[in-house]
Amino acid sequence: MHQDHEPKIILTRPEPGLTKFLGQLAQEIPSANVYCEALQVIDFIPYQGDLTRYSGFVFTSSNGVRAAKRWNLPTRLGFGVGKVTTELARSYCDPVYDGGSDVEALIALIESMMPDGPLLHIRGRVSIGNLATRLSEYGIETHEAVGYEQNVCAPSDALIQLLQGGKPMILPLFSPKSAKIFKTLSTNREHWHVVAMSQAVAEIFDANNVLKLDIAQKPNGAAMLNCVVNAWRSYVV
Repeated sequence: MHQDHEPKIILTRPEPGLTKFLGQLAQEIPSANVYCEALQVIDFIPYQGDLTRYSGFVFTSSNGVRAAKRWNLPTRLGFGVGKVTTELARSYCDPVYDGGSDVEALIALIESMMPDGPLLHIRGRVSIGNLATRLSEYGIETHEAVGYEQNVCAPSDALIQLLQGGKPMILPLFSPKSAKIFKTLSTNREHWHVVAMSQAVAEIFDANNVLKLDIAQKPNGAAMLNCVVNAWRSYVV
């Protein structure tokens, strides 16, 4: 690899996801140059109410499970999106069903099972898919509770300088909010190789104003890892 063309990978997702993804990158491409700086912090929100009234809990993110950990959930039926979230939920729910890689697959699974309600969707302040409304309209009473929110951190001068530099850099972006934050940090994006977790993330950018725009095959961590690794390897000459 020519040193001048080696891209720097910029990781800015909140903890603990940042450290986990960094470790996965180190396993796949140990020589990669990675800069880490979380631009969001997760704040958990207490729950006020009676959780025993619910027959099951629905999790669409691992942070939703971490929020529930602080609520002392009663043992109930559980549903999760993806292996990581589902495995975390096994500590608090029994049985737990893996709804697949995205919210649409999860909704389809729950509708096919028609569990007795009410269910509680434990979600972030920002959420997509209208899960509770759609399940309720289908006949499965579902409520929702905000368990956490992602608050923005001020970027360091070092990060701003990196983003405004001229060398190629790979930017893995896991949510539309992250993409919107990045877009405000620099108008010079011609050297940005954006790796988006989903179409919703990619739509924040104009593909004509960045070096390259890739979208992970599935909206999950494994697909993102594969996409970032492939992006980095595309610069190897």
